[in-house]
Amino acid sequence: MKKRLTAAAMASILLLPAATMAEAQTGRAVAPENHSAPAVTQHHQQVNTGQLFTLTLPANPSTGYTWILRTLPSQVSFVSSDYRQSDECKSGMAGCDGAQVFTFRAEKAGHGVIELIYSRPWEQVKNKIWMEQVKITDPTSH
Repeated sequence: MKKRLTAAAMASILLLPAATMAEAQTGRAVAPENHSAPAVTQHHQQVNTGQLFTLTLPANPSTGYTWILRTLPSQVSFVSSDYRQSDECKSGMAGCDGAQVFTFRAEKAGHGVIELIYSRPWEQVKNKIWMEQVKITDPTSH
């Protein structure tokens, strides 16, 4: 326990001068960078052209976090996004988790990656990344 406290104390002692120096140069407070990598989840889907398909991702907007669509391949169009509270959350309860459901349409044959980031829009930190590999086939071209 003492070693952990000592290491934490040393880290804050080393980071404080750098943040103070940056603040003095820019006139603004600068937070130390978060060097931990976000958790990346990868999934695959195969759909037909013209088909609607969904991505259902765990979410809790009461924390300020939301899924943000970062990349959308040209073969896919965005239709809608909706939040659905979990069934365990009773009427009037706050802070319950649920799911954010994204609906897309497969426009033309091909493949690509839909990338979503789970973060607070006002922060630069990415908490989680969801990458959905989509393969779109045209059933009429056989």
